[in-house]
Amino acid sequence: THDQVEAMTLADKIVVLKEGRVMQTGAPMDLFHRPDNLFVAGFMGSPAMNFLDVDVKAVSGATVTVSNSALDPVTLTPRQTGFQVGQRVKLGVRPHYLHPADAATPGRLHGKVALTERHGAETMLNITLNDGTTVIAALGQDAVFDIGRAVDLGFDPSQAHLFADDGTKGPKASH
Repeated sequence: THDQVEAMTLADKIVVLKEGRVMQTGAPMDLFHRPDNLFVAGFMGSPAMNFLDVDVKAVSGATVTVSNSALDPVTLTPRQTGFQVGQRVKLGVRPHYLHPADAATPGRLHGKVALTERHGAETMLNITLNDGTTVIAALGQDAVFDIGRAVDLGFDPSQAHLFADDGTKGPKASH
């Protein structure tokens, strides 16, 4: 099926194809939580994963610190190794994992509200980050956010993903 929601709800195992090539196979929630590449990460889940271009600022053992002009430095422990200081990578964060942040939150995203959709028990925010990137935050609450309001968003670094320039999970993926 081309319908990832249908596949996730009915399947025990999913094979994600792109142009006739297998991108990843596995249980639905394994693909959702541990995508091997940008294609699978963006395909699994609704709304789709947010992607940000970030720079590697530090590498220490198993941790990698990244940031950009809209993201305060945040340290992640990715499943892969081989990232290098100065490397440009993609940071992936699912909309449901973003939340309003305070000054003590590491890795805050800074932007302004571009659109608010109130769905009852959930509020969807389109945020234009300070670097011009648009992200979606799916907040599990009925909340009011005025258009143009400055907002800082945070996330749990353990739920974020790093992808190398070629769209894979990194130079030396470890599964």
